[in-house]
Amino acid sequence: VAVVLVTAPMAAQSATSVFVMRHCARTTPNTLDGGDPQYTYYNNYTAINWPEWPNNLPAYQCLPNGLTIVQGSGKWLAANKIPTPIAITADDVARDLETSASLVDGLGISQDAVTVNHAPFGDACSSFNDTFKDAAISAHWKQFPLGPSYDKALALLQSVLGKGVAPALADIPNVVAGGYFDGGVQVGSELSERLLMELGGNMEVGWGKVTNYQQVYEMLTVHATVTHISNVVPALQKQYGASITQYVLNALDGKPG
Repeated sequence: VAVVLVTAPMAAQSATSVFVMRHCARTTPNTLDGGDPQYTYYNNYTAINWPEWPNNLPAYQCLPNGLTIVQGSGKWLAANKIPTPIAITADDVARDLETSASLVDGLGISQDAVTVNHAPFGDACSSFNDTFKDAAISAHWKQFPLGPSYDKALALLQSVLGKGVAPALADIPNVVAGGYFDGGVQVGSELSERLLMELGGNMEVGWGKVTNYQQVYEMLTVHATVTHISNVVPALQKQYGASITQYVLNALDGKPG
């Protein structure tokens, strides 16, 4: 989560609508964790090196077309006459600040509508220890085992990546350790996300191998699988989602923060 947009009619004491959105399409790093420990670079897992990002942007920065997409979202919301006034809260991170600025441009409102506040996006409670997280993720993985749709997506992803110096993704054992769901599934998650960012950046996708962009979303099944098994865990989400949930409820009830 990167930005919360709150709207309310002029006479209302509380919000009528709250939109929670992610940040722009952004760059990714060139290194990764969670795969084969001997191979920590994205390029280790591909037959061809990944291209540079536009303007040689560093990791986790908004892509130019990513900001254009956000601005378009703001224009769409304005054209559909969402209630005013509008208040926007953004996390204190460069890509989130750029996202909120582009959203404001699209909405056609003042940048004064933006408040920078990390609190809604942080953890409201003390962190769980790794032992607790490992047990919760393992139980969730047992409840939702990897299935045919994941296998199909991973095979499609591997066909686009080709074979690098690292083992094939399916040959890297998946394991829960240190509070994470690691292995081939984690590498596949990160690499499929990179393809999505190429698409969002209006770049050539997968070295030109991916021309049917529906395939990007099919490969993202790998990314969604990791997110579901390791993040969307009830025992963990009741903490991780507490701050943003409370912030949204307060906005709807007309309470501060």
